[in-house]
Amino acid sequence: MTTYTYSQARQHFASVLDRANIEGQAMIKRKDGSLFVVKPVRRRRSPLDVEGVNAGLTAREIVEIVREGRERGLGTVQPRGAHRSGEARRAREQRRRSRRRVS
Repeated sequence: MTTYTYSQARQHFASVLDRANIEGQAMIKRKDGSLFVVKPVRRRRSPLDVEGVNAGLTAREIVEIVREGRERGLGTVQPRGAHRSGEARRAREQRRRSRRRVS
């Protein structure tokens, strides 16, 4: 850990900050003997903040892939049971009605 006098720190403040970043902290000492610590603030990164991936695709190719997926209905939210045929839905509703009558 590097210790600077107040005058040194004032004259070379950028160097003090660089040293604190490299070593984790730097100290500044006044004439009266009091010491101060300069530390870099470590920011938390989001777990979703990830590096990009080079897929070797152009922007045009990516747009084309997304459009094709949309045309096929991929990535869209369907209402519950929308994928089932009308006949299957009617049969389920009929079973529900018959259970209600029995209860």
